Amino acid sequence: MDSLICEYKKCTGCAACFSICPKNCITMHADDEGFLRPKIDDSMCINCNRCKKVCPINKKSMEDNKFPTAFAVKHKNDSVREKSSSGGVFTAVSEIILKSSGVVIGAGFDENFMVKHKICNNVESLDELRRSKYVQSRIGTVLQDTKKYLDKGINVLFVGTPCQVDGLLSYLGKTYTNLYTIDFICHGVPSPMAWKKYMEFRRKSANAEITDISFRSKELGWKNYSMKIDFSNGNKYSSTVSEDMYLRSFIMDMDLRPSCYDCHFKTIHHLSDFTVADYWGADKQIPEWNDNKGISLVLAHSEKAINLLAECNSVDVLEVPFERAIEGNPSLTTSVKQPNLRKKFMREIQIKSFDKLHDKYCGNNILAKVRRKKRKFN
Repeated sequence: MDSLICEYKKCTGCAACFSICPKNCITMHADDEGFLRPKIDDSMCINCNRCKKVCPINKKSMEDNKFPTAFAVKHKNDSVREKSSSGGVFTAVSEIILKSSGVVIGAGFDENFMVKHKICNNVESLDELRRSKYVQSRIGTVLQDTKKYLDKGINVLFVGTPCQVDGLLSYLGKTYTNLYTIDFICHGVPSPMAWKKYMEFRRKSANAEITDISFRSKELGWKNYSMKIDFSNGNKYSSTVSEDMYLRSFIMDMDLRPSCYDCHFKTIHHLSDFTVADYWGADKQIPEWNDNKGISLVLAHSEKAINLLAECNSVDVLEVPFERAIEGNPSLTTSVKQPNLRKKFMREIQIKSFDKLHDKYCGNNILAKVRRKKRKFN
């Protein structure tokens, strides 16, 4: 069969094809930029085409015919908000699921601080899945695991990017009343290779192993969040979103997956139950909530989502006008633009240390600025 399941540059790596294959002849392999892609063993393939049928990219996007219900949400416990990227809604919803003897599935770190989807079945380990992680996560066998839990009647909360949630739902192929899904307003997913190179640089600079990482430390407040890294020798690193090398390359869109520059999932209506995000602009729209500790924007796409949110007694909830609520989040419906220097950045990431790569393409020095300006007009 044709070894391309969908158009190459549009593949999101959601792993629905890998998960659905009845002969296990699809494996996920990293490409030259570090992004996982499906690879078919043609000698085992029976040409059933289930991989192509399950791929969300090969399906028509949903029409934006209904606005979701929008809410501002913040956790009543400030320590929870401090540990959360935004207002703590993920924690509140997760605790409801876990109290029902359910499981929560989302992105966490492995032993090397690479990001993968993990299964949590108790409140004590929930912190592993809390907070944003600006790297594309490995799905592994989590879609099959999710189905097994659902078929046993266990409540499942699955959290991922819009393409990962759509991949799960397409793989399942039917509606489960015991499944709840959360996606988020996604800027784009950076390369695991870029993240690995960045960590190598930080380990070398500290001359120690990494013991903890936060992409969204609120030590300087919610709006001016920081990359924070702890090391085995007691050293600590902290730098704001505008100064940290990795976060700068991320917000400059240098290391995102190719599909992110023309995202198939930029739509008002999502298949998930909830879409969550930082409520940027809340300081002007609901100034009485403005304490710089974090506020979640929650878009509820289903009645099931609204009912579950109503059960969350640990949060303050305020319904807000949808069109105003999304003013500070253009990424809901618009893909980021691919930088002119992106291909060179990703090609050289394989041979240069992250600091030198950043200084060349993302730095504030004169040469880097001239290089970006010159490339813009070529």
